[in-house]
Amino acid sequence: MSGENKNEVDEVEIKIDWVDTPRGKVPTYDSISKAIEDIAEVLMEQDIRLESLEKKTARQFLKPESLENILSAIESLRAEIKNLYEKLNYLEEILNEISDKTDTIDYLSELVERYFKT
Repeated sequence: MSGENKNEVDEVEIKIDWVDTPRGKVPTYDSISKAIEDIAEVLMEQDIRLESLEKKTARQFLKPESLENILSAIESLRAEIKNLYEKLNYLEEILNEISDKTDTIDYLSELVERYFKT
């Protein structure tokens, strides 16, 4: 988003670090956790702005043009929040996939270790 509208926020760059493993490239847990924190922070800021706009609208009698601007800003913020929630859900899916693969690798390493001990 650009800074044209004071109700818009700057986009936050989400950076995911990848690690080469025997099973291919996987994102690092730390980078995914940081991305989720960044997204959650933006969502909280957006929620605060929405609440502020709604209170302002409720307190004042506004001209139709002002009301349209506020409603437009609210819709813009809600669209951005929806987009961020979708990104957050995607990151959570990746994190769950990493967890599942890590569990499988742990299990397989235990099997290999037991095999070589016998």
